[in-house]
Amino acid sequence: MNDAIEGWGAQLVGATLEDPFVAAPIPKGKSRRMLCQLLCSFFSQGKCIPLSLTGALTLELELGDSDDCFDTTNTKGFIWSLERMMLYADVLQVDPSVNNSFSQHLLSGKSLPIPFTGIFSFQTSLASTNAYATVPIQRGFSRLVAIYFNFVVNGFSPVSWFQSPLNGVISDVDNDNYQVSIQFGAEKIPTFDTMGVCESFYRLRKTQLLLDGNDSMSLSYRTYVHHRFIQGYSLEKAAGEAVHSGTNTLQGGIVYLQLRNCPAADSVHVICLYDAVASITAGGVEYQF
Repeated sequence: MNDAIEGWGAQLVGATLEDPFVAAPIPKGKSRRMLCQLLCSFFSQGKCIPLSLTGALTLELELGDSDDCFDTTNTKGFIWSLERMMLYADVLQVDPSVNNSFSQHLLSGKSLPIPFTGIFSFQTSLASTNAYATVPIQRGFSRLVAIYFNFVVNGFSPVSWFQSPLNGVISDVDNDNYQVSIQFGAEKIPTFDTMGVCESFYRLRKTQLLLDGNDSMSLSYRTYVHHRFIQGYSLEKAAGEAVHSGTNTLQGGIVYLQLRNCPAADSVHVICLYDAVASITAGGVEYQF
């Protein structure tokens, strides 16, 4: 609901507990001012970035296709243009003595590390028969924290429609036969395959550290078994207890997603979260992952 106020806007009617807001259309010949937060973990890691020490900081943005966000079947039109784009940033002015101490620190051969969570994603096609599928994650990480993935169907928005194996049907033992596991070398995560929608949601809550307490996700049973099916697996050795406890996958092994009885989808979208460090040195910024 807060995103609707800053962003696209919402209609004044039609909201429910499952859908807190209904996006408001833009009338013909009209325009609307909106804000959105950049999906960049480096800017949201909680620490201030010393701009005077990073050199030329360049931000590159790439727009998606029109059908990623707009309803392309709408006869009223779905082609829009962006005007007067602006970037809002909070800049803090510090005492010159602080900048001098930072410079002396770097010139002495030391560095200023800024830890953050990196994001790597890719999308790969699934075979026409989805009885069994293996999805390799070719890239290696020194600290792989978690893996999220969802199923994409052509013709539906890839940013809002995540196909479920149940396709909106109430689960029972006969139809809820979806299975998944992660294979890394001789290690299998979890030890036994995740089976069905209920355990899939349990693994997602565990990855989000939401098993204990009263926190919850804005997902209902109806939407999760229909078009909001998201899976998550934590690869941390001590999730929530220690930092930088992710799995090292740089030793030559490849992480595989083992999928069985997948939904009727065309592709799977995989997102990997990993611990990364941007080290500011006298010679520039070094990136480690």
